[in-house]
Amino acid sequence: MTGDYSNQHIVPMKQAVAPQFEARNDFDVFADLAELLKPGGKEIYTEGKDEIGVAEIFL
Repeated sequence: MTGDYSNQHIVPMKQAVAPQFEARNDFDVFADLAELLKPGGKEIYTEGKDEIGVAEIFL
């Protein structure tokens, strides 16, 4: 995903290459961090959605 200089728009994009080594997307990193901070935090943070489901809120 990318945005413009003012961050008022997002542009969803398809993955160009597979993640290298241990690389992960921001959504997964923060979802796991939420779970570490509070049991059940991942569900609270993601609201049961995946990264595309969250992006669709903004479209």
